[in-house]
Amino acid sequence: MSLDSGTMATKRDNLRDAKPVNPLFYILVSQYLRPAIGRFFKLQTLNKDIIPRTGPGILVATHVNFFDPIWIYDVVDRPIHFVATEELFRGRILSFIVRLFGTIPFRKQAQD
Repeated sequence: MSLDSGTMATKRDNLRDAKPVNPLFYILVSQYLRPAIGRFFKLQTLNKDIIPRTGPGILVATHVNFFDPIWIYDVVDRPIHFVATEELFRGRILSFIVRLFGTIPFRKQAQD
């Protein structure tokens, strides 16, 4: 079975489609998951006041493990749009989860 170039382009465009943070998901995470994450990991936030409360902003963080984005989501009091490689969007379950967070896909070794 082979896919024509139109079908491949459609699949690639679906991967590129950025969705906003789901408001219900954000409320759920903010109300129920944040307190649990804070208690379990005993996070301490430093310099939180430099993150703008409204308007655009860019928070650049390199992470070394799976929990870093979750910790960032926990300590920042506003919706965040993460950027992640498009490989995370190929599996059904993981794609569903990262899209709930409003994650924006990008391709490695390509101009975006």
